[in-house]
Amino acid sequence: YAEADPLLVLFTAAALVAVFCWTGSLLTRHYSWIDRLWSLLPPAYALYFVQLDAPSTSAEEPPRVDGLTGNPRLLLVTCLITAWGARLTFNYWRKGGYAFGSEDYRWHHVQASIPSWAFQLLNLVFIAAFQCWLLAAITAPVYVCWRAGFTSWSWMDVGTTAVFLAALIGETIADEQQWRFHQRKHAFEGAAGKQRRRSSDPVAVVDQDVRNGFLTAGLWRYSRHPNFFCEQAIWCAVYGFGTAATGQWVRWDVAGAALLLLLFQGSTHLTERITAAKYPAYAVYQRTTSRLAP
Repeated sequence: YAEADPLLVLFTAAALVAVFCWTGSLLTRHYSWIDRLWSLLPPAYALYFVQLDAPSTSAEEPPRVDGLTGNPRLLLVTCLITAWGARLTFNYWRKGGYAFGSEDYRWHHVQASIPSWAFQLLNLVFIAAFQCWLLAAITAPVYVCWRAGFTSWSWMDVGTTAVFLAALIGETIADEQQWRFHQRKHAFEGAAGKQRRRSSDPVAVVDQDVRNGFLTAGLWRYSRHPNFFCEQAIWCAVYGFGTAATGQWVRWDVAGAALLLLLFQGSTHLTERITAAKYPAYAVYQRTTSRLAP
């Protein structure tokens, strides 16, 4: 371990996590194990590289006097990723994601549409293996920052940090708007059920979005998935820190951000297919509002 390349350690850890998630899914028949770890692993991976750059405590090498790390860019990107993880963990927790037995509703639709053996193959290759690998891959630019070291700040650092923070704020606002909408929607559905049990009179609808079943106000007025758009921007910004460290725009670690963008294309398509089948008015929303980019 001490002699291994940190990149090898990173992807070995991802492989072990994949085995854990796959085994857990086989034992419980629930397939959202990686979802529970999604916001936790990138900060942990980034902190691993920070501790590699921590001041020496060996007798042969005098300790540094520059604090936690001699690479402030490495520390900056790690702090940003940790802030992203903390926010996403809270959002996932309040939606009940960490409750035992909770699962991404989309997997039920996928299971119903393909043979059981095909879903189990999907579980092994995509849900467990690929997504665990992807979480390591999108964090690989932190390794690039660690490997390149630090000489000075650049305008690329400023721009990348600004993009990251803007996307993080946008994602926070979008998720909060969606959370409040679902709170209103669930309250209305509960009131409607009670009213139907008492009489046939209709229950007053709070707003048109509640009537339609999906949110179109706030940031959702400009994008059907503003949180998805911001999430992709966040990890493109993380890749940008590697560019600031090396001066190279195209590197091997672009695979992580590129594949994350492709993953969101597929997951967005699945989400929209399910939503459109459930809510007839969604077709109008699709025609009038951008899919991802505002």
